[in-house]
Amino acid sequence: VSCGILFNHVSIHHGREFLPNKVVHAAAEIRAGRQNGIELGALWPQRDWGWAPEYVDGIIRILRHTDPDDFVLATGRPATVREFCEAVFDEFGLKFDEWLRQDGAELRPVEIACLNGNPEKARTTLGWEAKSDWADVAHLLAIRKMEAMSA
Repeated sequence: VSCGILFNHVSIHHGREFLPNKVVHAAAEIRAGRQNGIELGALWPQRDWGWAPEYVDGIIRILRHTDPDDFVLATGRPATVREFCEAVFDEFGLKFDEWLRQDGAELRPVEIACLNGNPEKARTTLGWEAKSDWADVAHLLAIRKMEAMSA
């Protein structure tokens, strides 16, 4: 048996209960004049966000690997929630801090400071490496959202 330990991977198909998609949707709605801000909790936690389609390739490589083992799929390049949000809002031509409303109700009772994976074993053993980091994910989500809005 092999196990894949996948760090945060983001897709356009995720719901708005996931922070990256919540932020992209809010930025798009603000830009369109249909929303007047975004409510978020802590902005300091760091997350290792990667692009889900790339992780599918890693999953396939794990499944095809002949020797059972455990592998971490991650970018190894975390960003704070604030950095990610600023990058998304920049994609929409907006200043994040102008639209942010921090809301205590959005705070988690226990927050993990940093979720950052080490994908070295997947790289050396499987030949898998994330090509997109958190900034690329922000860009890809924003582009897909803008395309959907103009369709």
